[in-house]
Amino acid sequence: DASRGLVRVGIASADPVLTYNGATPSTAPHLKISNLLPGFTFDDCEPVIANSVQHTVRFKGAGTVASLRGQHVCLLFQVQNADLYGFRFA
Repeated sequence: DASRGLVRVGIASADPVLTYNGATPSTAPHLKISNLLPGFTFDDCEPVIANSVQHTVRFKGAGTVASLRGQHVCLLFQVQNADLYGFRFA
């Protein structure tokens, strides 16, 4: 339910991120924001502003998620004054 706010999605590489000292790779989700894929950042995502159980997320000029087939990725959600109950990645 994003009728009072918005939800945006970012798609990041699932590759580990080097920590601040550069010595240890980490798969911590909060670090994945530095691995957002070009064309699939939060700014590229058209915000979802609806109360819907079925809504297609679209990215500006990035094509489709089909271009990511075969890659290991992570989905990141930016939720502002909204409730996210579930999602399906297809």
